[in-house]
Amino acid sequence: AKSGHYLVSSAENSTRDQLAKVFVHLASRHRDLRLTEDNVYRLSDYTFHVAGMTPSQLLDIRTEVEDMGFAFTWSTIHAHIMPRGQEKGSALCWLLRQMEIPVFPAHTTLTVGDSPNDATLFDESRFPCTAGVANIEKYRNVMDSFPRFISRYAEGDGFVDIAQLLLRLKGLMP
Repeated sequence: AKSGHYLVSSAENSTRDQLAKVFVHLASRHRDLRLTEDNVYRLSDYTFHVAGMTPSQLLDIRTEVEDMGFAFTWSTIHAHIMPRGQEKGSALCWLLRQMEIPVFPAHTTLTVGDSPNDATLFDESRFPCTAGVANIEKYRNVMDSFPRFISRYAEGDGFVDIAQLLLRLKGLMP
């Protein structure tokens, strides 16, 4: 089957069809939902813009999606409808195993994030070294796991702050 410009298996196409049905249902109840421009190229999730939406609205949508048997999360720009079990923490553990880096817990890995879709990267049982940029503070009450260190700066400046701190700790920067 063909989806966008990518060839996908029928199983992937079936998942996308199911995710599309969830989105159509949500859009009938939340008229302001707008698909992301790159949604057509995605294989494993369905995305819409979060601009103008409150955390409360997103939490309500998360409940609806979970009640339909799927997972839901959001970042600073997009909301993601996806199959259960699909999350960044598991993906990072898989990647670390592929690179033969000790995984449980991943003491040699620093995870960095900025929004609820990064929450599984802050699970201390898997990733004890965690950091977030300042704008993550607004999501503190909606995330199951939260970073141990928070930069005083938001977004890109926060990431630079965290990277510079790491380099100073490693003696690679004054």
